[in-house]
Amino acid sequence: MAAALVVFRQKGFSATRVEDISKAAGIAKGTCYLYFKSRNEIAEAILETVVQRYLARARELVPPDGSGPADTVRLLTNEIRSLTREAGEQISLIPVLFSVLVERLVSGDSELPRRLGEAFSSLAGAWSEILAATGYPDSLQFARTVVSMLDGIILHAALFDDPLVELNRSAETLCGLLEKGILGGIG
Repeated sequence: MAAALVVFRQKGFSATRVEDISKAAGIAKGTCYLYFKSRNEIAEAILETVVQRYLARARELVPPDGSGPADTVRLLTNEIRSLTREAGEQISLIPVLFSVLVERLVSGDSELPRRLGEAFSSLAGAWSEILAATGYPDSLQFARTVVSMLDGIILHAALFDDPLVELNRSAETLCGLLEKGILGGIG
């Protein structure tokens, strides 16, 4: 999949062929087809890997014993900053992954969108547990809103002319809203 990432970045998704990915990976084209039927499946596997990594990290986020609301909020906002930095490093792939998702939606194939929806719900659930430790009411809805906002920030950053500046500014704005909203909402 690392070779696919490189080729997708160099050629763009629509110009990339499985043969290009096989060549970059140093494997026979047939070997690639043993694992993936198409470049779409490769892009989906990349997306799944990224999402699963984010979910694993979210499950590992646990406020230390004795943490107050401010420490807990800081833990979450630091994770948001980290996720947006990683997204910035992969910004050129976001339109590729988004195009695969849209293609699936248009074709009526709901499996990938369903799996992504479950992943976002899981992420919101993990973050909700963190937010619940602050005493904020309705932490699940708040976490779902934060996940949706972060998803929107990353997607929009991929579409602007200067995506890293916009991504970082938007992430900082989101973190500021979280800090004011959570700490102000329980104070």
